[in-house]
Amino acid sequence: MALKKLYSKEVYGKQLTFNDAYFEIESLQGYKQMITIYVNVYDNDQKQNVIDKLSFQYVPDINDDAKNNFKQGYEFIKTQPGFENAIDVLEEGQTA
Repeated sequence: MALKKLYSKEVYGKQLTFNDAYFEIESLQGYKQMITIYVNVYDNDQKQNVIDKLSFQYVPDINDDAKNNFKQGYEFIKTQPGFENAIDVLEEGQTA
């Protein structure tokens, strides 16, 4: 899974806009009280050019029937300002 959305970033005083920026969780780190998500932001879904790196923290659901931490991470990111309209993207080989 990944997310896709419009993304703007200032680089050397110039505002750049990426219409289909691709957000992929690179790794997770933490424990049952707090997970830190590390996200690579690519200019598109070809994942050739990393344009930014972001991190977020959330409290995971650790119940037996909880979604895995990656799914929880993407759901958390979509609650953050600017990510409300992010689109879920399945990666190659994934099923819904």
